[in-house]
Amino acid sequence: MHSVRVTRYRVKHDQAKQFETHAIAQAQRMHESGPGVIAYAFVRRAGELPRGPSLFSNPLSGTVEYIQIAVAVDAGGDAQISTGEATEWRQAMQNTLLMPPEIENIEPPSFVAGVSRDHVWGPDSIFRCAIFRMRAKPNEEPLETGALRMMRSVVDREPDPPLYTITKRNPGGSTLLPGALDGYAEYLRFHVYRHDSGLSHHADLDKEWWGAYYPQYLIAPLESMAVAGSEVVAGFTRDHVWGAADTYEAP
Repeated sequence: MHSVRVTRYRVKHDQAKQFETHAIAQAQRMHESGPGVIAYAFVRRAGELPRGPSLFSNPLSGTVEYIQIAVAVDAGGDAQISTGEATEWRQAMQNTLLMPPEIENIEPPSFVAGVSRDHVWGPDSIFRCAIFRMRAKPNEEPLETGALRMMRSVVDREPDPPLYTITKRNPGGSTLLPGALDGYAEYLRFHVYRHDSGLSHHADLDKEWWGAYYPQYLIAPLESMAVAGSEVVAGFTRDHVWGAADTYEAP
């Protein structure tokens, strides 16, 4: 995995429909750009689902907020994203925003594990989309070992999620999220399901060990942003196993 980017757009309320029209067209352009881009999607923050502490602050009055995920598997994919956003999208986006985008770049991840599957995202093709922030205690290696095992379980036993992955944040923070405390690692977990039944199946498997295992390695409860699939504007994922598949332990 070469890069993971999460962007928050604060769009003027009266420009939201225009932003979404451009976002749909942009997702289609990126889908056509080639296999180097393995995830590219926009979701609306309206109607967030309660899941403990919020990952992001509340939207500003008079705005509609959107979260974008963009992932490149290699340097070529990074170039595809840069080129694909350099013209129509950048100009259209700037005309609708209240303030500059807030961006979290992870280039390249020092730890990443998970899976993405070929799927076109839309309000009728996604059930749930969530991002979680995990704040780890020092000596995060056992958490990463457990994450590899859990991701192997998702790869082998869960056909539903078009995206389920954990990636380690770079130190220092970003305009989107503050940095971790000195000496502490942080991770972002992406969790996207097509069907209620797929998420329920994951919850049942999660009870086997992961749900009871990982909290002991965290210094704070998970922070999250979770929305119903109806808030998906547009996007896609491609088939890819994130991380070194041969290091995964059997679940």
